[in-house]
Amino acid sequence: MNTKIIDFFQEKALSEHFLRDILNVIRECFSDKILLQEQIYMLCHQYSFQEPEHIFQLIGSDETIVIEQEEEKVLKRQQRELDGFLDESLLGLGGMGEVRRVLDQDLHCHLAMKILHERLMNNEFHVQRFQHEARILAQLQHPNIPPIHRFGYMSDGRPYFVMREVEGRPFSEMLSQFHQDKEFGTDVETLTFRFRRLIDIFRCICSAVGYAHHKGVIHRDLKPSNVMIGSFSEVLVVDWGLSLNFRIHKMKRDSIEGTPSYMSPEQLSAEVLDERSDVFSLGALLYEIITGSPPFIGPDGMSIITKRMAGAQVQKINMVAAPWLDLDIVGICLKALAMEKEERYASAHKCEVEVEGWLDGIKAHERGMHLVRKAAETKEREEMYVEKARGRKIILDDLRTATPTYASQEEKKELWSLEDEVQQLQQESLLQKSLREELLLGALVHKPDMIQAHLGLIDHYIHEHKTAERQRDASSIRLYERRIQKHMSSIPVQHVSSFQNYLKGDAYLELHILQKGVHVHLQKYKEVSRRLVLGEKVSLGLTPLQRIRLEHGSYMLTLSKDGFKTIRYPVFLERSDVWDSRNPQNGDPIRLLKQGFLREEDCYVPGSWFIMGGDSQSASALPRRKCWINSFVVKKYPVTNRDYLFFLNKLVERGDFEFSLDMVPRERSGKAGELGPMIYGYEEDRGYYLCADADGDIWEEEYPVCFIDWKKAHCYAEFLAQKEGLPWRLPREFEWEKSARGVDGRTFPWGFYFEPSWACVREAARGRPIPAVIDTYPIDVSPYGVRGMSGNMCDWTSSIHSKTGPKINEYGMIIDDEIGDEKSYYS
Repeated sequence: MNTKIIDFFQEKALSEHFLRDILNVIRECFSDKILLQEQIYMLCHQYSFQEPEHIFQLIGSDETIVIEQEEEKVLKRQQRELDGFLDESLLGLGGMGEVRRVLDQDLHCHLAMKILHERLMNNEFHVQRFQHEARILAQLQHPNIPPIHRFGYMSDGRPYFVMREVEGRPFSEMLSQFHQDKEFGTDVETLTFRFRRLIDIFRCICSAVGYAHHKGVIHRDLKPSNVMIGSFSEVLVVDWGLSLNFRIHKMKRDSIEGTPSYMSPEQLSAEVLDERSDVFSLGALLYEIITGSPPFIGPDGMSIITKRMAGAQVQKINMVAAPWLDLDIVGICLKALAMEKEERYASAHKCEVEVEGWLDGIKAHERGMHLVRKAAETKEREEMYVEKARGRKIILDDLRTATPTYASQEEKKELWSLEDEVQQLQQESLLQKSLREELLLGALVHKPDMIQAHLGLIDHYIHEHKTAERQRDASSIRLYERRIQKHMSSIPVQHVSSFQNYLKGDAYLELHILQKGVHVHLQKYKEVSRRLVLGEKVSLGLTPLQRIRLEHGSYMLTLSKDGFKTIRYPVFLERSDVWDSRNPQNGDPIRLLKQGFLREEDCYVPGSWFIMGGDSQSASALPRRKCWINSFVVKKYPVTNRDYLFFLNKLVERGDFEFSLDMVPRERSGKAGELGPMIYGYEEDRGYYLCADADGDIWEEEYPVCFIDWKKAHCYAEFLAQKEGLPWRLPREFEWEKSARGVDGRTFPWGFYFEPSWACVREAARGRPIPAVIDTYPIDVSPYGVRGMSGNMCDWTSSIHSKTGPKINEYGMIIDDEIGDEKSYYS
């Protein structure tokens, strides 16, 4: 029975160490059948043997175990000495010999001993090949090639050599595990890291083979199973049994030697070989790293040879399934796998240089990406500081208002502390912005072609470009345009078009009007002599207008149709923007007003988007926001003395003389609690009338009324509503702003530049400043035709004072604020 077991192991070419362990278990556990079964199962699992039932059949159930002479020889094999080395176990069996783990009894270290098979010791060819492998390895002193420590002959005449023992696993196992994990959904980041480690191992293989090529040696059997990975990640190219010196052996071979899946076409044809044959095998090995299988596969070696002889080609590499791949590493693989050896790398060293360059690029990419990620963090921090500063600034403004200028130092401590905090937050936000640019530029130092860094810088410069445009900073606009263009030249074409469109600045207009067939004329604003003036009028045709492409900028549309009042409709097209005239919440189009619906002195302000706030020259400006305001009508001129006198005298006519005294404009009193003098005269038979003021000046009826408070303004609006039967009221602050500025965020009704002579302001007066007749300054007119919005008198609105402005809903529409009392309002 025991002889049957030994024959079975030899027939299956199983490990002699496995056989020894099986015989030991049988001898020690035969009387306990359950324990014997458990032990054999454990041993089969340990040695990866899948057929334990065959061993059970050979053991039998009622035979007595006798340790025969041959079995005793196997069991005691590990105790024998091998030419001065103590034999411990079998490491592996190959076609030419066995590799055993031995102990050097002098140095007390473990080594690997390769011994020629006993059956081959009389075969001169195999003996010479064995000796040739030992001599080749002795010549190759390289970190990735196992060194020879000794060559000799056993007592029975068999040659052996001793080399470093590699504790680890074949590279083929590592590859199988990687691609198995890929199929089972291991995360991409982990697989990417492991793939780069596989490529680094491949680089070490190239280094070893390149060194051998330098010494005139080619391996001729490069494949994953002939590469060992040590326990501490050492990489060793082993099994140099087929190697030869290509500088000496320049004749064709008589037979095909090597592994069909990996050998070069010239090796397959038994032609004269050189370094490029190994390069092909390296390409095949790299192909297996990338895809999980060699470039040529089949059920057995002969079928692969037949297939290749018939002209089989390397299958295309699918890069989509492996996001860690790029064209560079695939290109290296395909060049090494070229069917014509002239198209391959000249040596393994040349291939190593390419792979090392790829790895260096990956490392540089990783260092660059680390900086790109840190840059993204700075953007988040900048936004956080900006938001914090905005919130604290609101509190600061309220505290400033509540703290009198004469307050003591102690009383101002909280104010000063809050000022310092806001300033610190603003400085931090600027620091983060500057740091982001530095980090992205630093990423390009590591990898100049890093797309993510270029895209990050373009995004950063576009943000700065938009800020410069809002501030009308011409030099900064040009600077950031050049920087955007510079980085656009370093990114792939598919990313460029959106940035080109941004720089070109085209936008789209969609115009929808309730009435069909409205004729639309367009004029673009351009700056001439410091003010915005309208250019040539161009017809856009009849409505509706769908996605009309226009250059970015500010425009005036004139909408006309028979039977309806012609209206002015300003449009502000920002870069790459789409201006849609429909109400964003309910989709309602613009509505034309029938002819005669409005008086000549009324101005229609159609509902649309507009830029609110953002005036850097105003200490109390609201934040810049784009929002929607529904249509409304506003008076073309301010309320005049004529209008207000009519109001006061109507109050007297209806018997409200006492109330008229409350409504009459008065100068400021010199004493608290006392009413100031009236600016109008009053006689019972004349009513209220204009008279000379304290300086002797007689004001004109067409001057705007002044010296009235919010209550008087509000009562006048109610009187006008009753008189005309229309819902007149004081405008909201944002309605007043849109009436004055239009929609493009201009600072003044005429544009962005302040010229005193264009409005009735103190700087324009040659003598003592006095009001002007309401139509005196023709340039002080808004895009809607409203007059005197920059000079003459300040205006009252009905909005509650707020440093943050009105609330805006999710559609971008302003939510009407409340109506407060006199103390809550400002003009």
